[in-house]
Parts: sequence; C-alpha cells; structure tokens
Amino acid sequence: MDGLYAAWDELARWIADPRESDASPGGFGLDSPDAAGVRGVLDAFWDEVHAAPARALLQTETALAVADAHGVSPVLRAELSRRQATALFSLGRSAESARVLEAGIALLDGVEDVGEREGAAAVRAAILGFLGNAHLAQGRVPRALVALEEAIAIARANHMEAPLGVYLSSLGNARIFVGDADSAEEYYLEGLRIARKHRNREGEAVNLGNLGLVRQTLGDPDGAEHYYREALELARELGDRRSAATLEANLGLVCAERGELEEATRSYQNALTLARALGDRATEAMALVRQAGVARELGAFQQATELADHAEACLAEVGDPRRGSVWNERGRVQLELGDAEEARAFFERALEAATGIGDRRGEAVAHYDLGRSASQLGHPAEAMGHFQRALVVARDLGDRDVDALVQIARAEALLVMGDTDGAEAALESAADRASARKGSLLEARYQLGRALALARTQPERARTILGETLIRARERGFKALASEAERLEGGLAKPGEE
Repeated sequence: MDGLYAAWDELARWIADPRESDASPGGFGLDSPDAAGVRGVLDAFWDEVHAAPARALLQTETALAVADAHGVSPVLRAELSRRQATALFSLGRSAESARVLEAGIALLDGVEDVGEREGAAAVRAAILGFLGNAHLAQGRVPRALVALEEAIAIARANHMEAPLGVYLSSLGNARIFVGDADSAEEYYLEGLRIARKHRNREGEAVNLGNLGLVRQTLGDPDGAEHYYREALELARELGDRRSAATLEANLGLVCAERGELEEATRSYQNALTLARALGDRATEAMALVRQAGVARELGAFQQATELADHAEACLAEVGDPRRGSVWNERGRVQLELGDAEEARAFFERALEAATGIGDRRGEAVAHYDLGRSASQLGHPAEAMGHFQRALVVARDLGDRDVDALVQIARAEALLVMGDTDGAEAALESAADRASARKGSLLEARYQLGRALALARTQPERARTILGETLIRARERGFKALASEAERLEGGLAKPGEE
C-alpha cells in the first residue's frame, strides 16, 4: 500500500498547484495553498461524506479531473472512483454509483506491477464490497451476492479482518433481502465482533442497526427497538446523519406496527429532516411512504396520497426501482375509499415491481393486498388464491406478522364463502401472533376477524368485541380502523332480531 500513499501525496501536490492542470479545484475545499492542506481534505472524505455528501462528491470529482489529467496509477484512480460512488450512493443515486464502481474494477483488471498488487487487492475488495450494496439497492440480488462473496474471499486471503467485517455486514443485507434472516443475523454478529475488536464505531453502529432489522423481520419489535436506539445513539455521536435518517425511519415502522402512530410520525419526521438536509432522495422516499401509511390509518386519505406521490417522485428522480411500496400504499388508500378496482391495479403494479427486484416480502404483501381487493370486489375464490401465495412466501421468509395478517384476511373470505370451520382454523393460526402483539394494528384486525366469525352464532359477543375495538381505535385516532369497526357493528343483527 506504500505506493498508493505516495500517489496520494503526488495528487495533492498537483491539486495544490493549479498550473499543473486545467482542472480548477477552487471552491470545493481543495484550494489550499499547500499539498499538505489538500491531503488533509482528501483524507477527511469519509467524515465529509456523512455530513455533506454533495460537497464530498464535488471534491472527489475535482480530484478525479486532476488525476485524469496527469495519468495517475489505475489503483489510485479506482480508489477515487470508490469515493465518488460512495458520495453518489449517499445521495440516493445507487444506479450511478454501481456504474462508477464497475468502471473502477475494470481499471484494476489491468494492474500487473508487483508493487501495486497489494494495494490493488485492497481497493478491489473495497469496491466489490460497496458494489454489493449498490446492486442490492437496485434489487440486483444475484449480482450483489457475487460481488460480496468475492470481496470476502479477497479479505480472508489477505488477512484483512477490519474490512472483512464491513463485507460480512453487506452480505447480511443481501441475505435478509432474500428472506434468510437467520444467516443474516450470524453475519451481522460476526461483523459487530470485528468492529468492536478494531474499535470501529461506525461499523458497530451499522451492525447494531442491521441486527435491529433482523429482529424486526423475525417479529421481535422490542429487540428491534433496542438495537435501533443503540445504533441511533452511536450514529448521532459520529455525525452520521444518513444512518441516523434510516434508523429513525426504521424506529418509526416499529412504532407504527405497534399502533403508536404519534410516535411513529415523530420518527418519520426526524428521518425526513435528516434525509432532505443530505439530499438523500431514497431515504426521503422511504420515510414519506411510511408516513403515508400512518396518514391512511388516521383517515387522512388525501394527505396519504400526496405523501405517496411525493415518495414516487423522489425514487424516480434517482432511478430507484423500489417503487412497489409506494403503489402498495396508493392501493390501500383506494381500498379504504371503496374503490377496489383501482386498488387492484395499484397492487398489481406493486407485485410486478417486487418480483422484478426479487423483493420476496414485497411479493407476499402485494398478494395479501390483491386478495383483499378481490374480496371487496366479491371474488372470494380469486382472493383465496392470492392469500395462499402470500402465505407460502411469508412462511418461507419466517415473517409471522404477514402470516397472521393473511390468515385473518383468509378467515374473512372463508366466512363469505360459508366455510365457518375453515375461517375458525385460519383465525386460530393467527391467534398466538395477535396475542403477542397486544395493542397493535395486527391485533385489532384479528379482533375484527373474530367478531365476523361470531356474528351469526354469538352476535352479542361479536358486538362486545367490536365495541371494545372501536373504543381503542377512537382513543388512538385510528379513523380507518374505527370506520371499519362501525361498519361491521352496523351490520350485526339488533337484539331480538337474531
């Protein structure tokens, strides 16, 4: 790596003397009067990219212009490409980031000088590790796995333990995306151990946040919140606003799933503020679409639509293909408004988007919602087909929340079809999960399903359940849920009319 350090010094001297190049570094923090000052700015990139990614990108592009003008070594040029890609990724521009990284790898393929090989191996592993993240953000899971496994192989072969921890964490991200949360947790725990051993607090924060994601995926909201808050505290100490934004958005989702919508809204607003300050459109979109879900639950359907549309515009701006969640939310709003036909069109788009990027949880959710729209349209058999597909994927992923929600919806469809025994069995399979999520929206949906199942044989008991659910919904401001409970209660036979 000594050759790379010497090349950095030479690049700093060229930047400090603009007479040596047509590139003008002025105004980007690289206009120091001496090479040592420029080198300091270049070395501070990793702090700068967290605090001001747009500025870090301009600095890197200035350095790249000078490097290209002087024909620097391919290893240094590739390292500059890695920094450029990191800044682009921090701005939510994952597709551009991946292209820059692939060009950087191509530069390293031609390195033959023995003195540069060690540096080339380290830079190649770092680029591949980050390329895995960029591919994953675009939904290209097979490409992500190939890049990450090669990065890990290089790190192990060259005894590069500290960067190995980073690549293991990224591999965990890929594994959780395809539904293998148990394997992901093992990678994150090893990455956390390595980060702590090397006193890498940034790596510690990343792995703590990822462990929160595993716990959330496995239906352990308390464990998820514990990890998220520990990671958020570290991210704040480090000044890593991008990670803090993502963690706030994830905390908001934990609160929303519990039915704590006011707390969820606060977390989403914190995420939005941070993402917008950074210019990170992808994280902004994630917070917006989740905030749209809260607005929908509160009965603010116009606001929910506007938030979802804004999220879609953010994703389109950076070419991000992960728009399934936006269309899913738009469909849910239409379903609440009673327009099941338009809702189904949105859910079909959501399913296509999830399938296109290999988002299996997105596929399960889209099938669940397609089943709900089919039920509302009076097609219970079609609904059952979607519910069955959703169940298969949810169980393969080990996602107990989606499993329970699908079973509740199946029960409602089975009741319409006159299959009381089947409905009871479906509700029974969701009972344990609903009980474990006391006070959550999932538990409220279970209670509505129970009321429906009891409506014919025990109308008084059904009326009691609906009344209790209605009180809790009103107390929390869940207008959409309250409206559904009122509708079901109105459909029950009055005393003496059974």
